[in-house]
Amino acid sequence: MVDDGSTDDTAEIVTEAARQMKEVVRGRNDVQLDRLMSYPAMQWVIFKGMERALRGRANGFRGVVEYRLGGSKGEARWHLQVD
Repeated sequence: MVDDGSTDDTAEIVTEAARQMKEVVRGRNDVQLDRLMSYPAMQWVIFKGMERALRGRANGFRGVVEYRLGGSKGEARWHLQVD
């Protein structure tokens, strides 16, 4: 990860990524989320969409935001590249 040292920028990016993930999970129960996120293709769509949405909004931050998803099929890790 490359960071220009600005913790405010880092916090802003993490906050925006969290807001976008909140939109995905809002109104869904655990069973629905487990079903939705059990498909790698669906995970790809969601996380690539989040990565695109963060493009140009990084305020100089460059790095990776990691998500770890635990479900009935085990753990999946996704990394959002932020430039």
